[in-house]
Amino acid sequence: MIPALLRAYRATAYCVFLPVGGIVLRCGRRAPRLDGWLRAEGLTRWCVLTAWNPASRRLGAAENRRRQEALRQRLRARGYRLFCGENHADAQDWPVEETLFVPGLDRAAARALMRGHGQNAFLWGARGKPARLCWLSGLRSRR
Repeated sequence: MIPALLRAYRATAYCVFLPVGGIVLRCGRRAPRLDGWLRAEGLTRWCVLTAWNPASRRLGAAENRRRQEALRQRLRARGYRLFCGENHADAQDWPVEETLFVPGLDRAAARALMRGHGQNAFLWGARGKPARLCWLSGLRSRR
């Protein structure tokens, strides 16, 4: 794991757009509004996933959108509800990335999906717990 890259992932606002409004998720922090929504929906876990900029290598918008749509279709084919989101780097030194908020997806399935899309990490959480950055070993930065 590359320390500077890990710091960059942790210094990111993971914004999700749910029926109750926008919620900003942060690594290591709880999100009470999200917990309330999850409770009302009968859900206990969630993930924030993206197919943008695999291995932290900047790609063009068209290629990123194509990759994101492929991820969206895979998740829909498995029956998951999807909500849009965006990742915003606090330092504003990285482009905004489109994401998918996926309630109900377990960590192992998210890990397999993200590995298949060449991602370094994803955000995962459980109701009442702080959001966790799940790093995929063996991947490297191309920043």
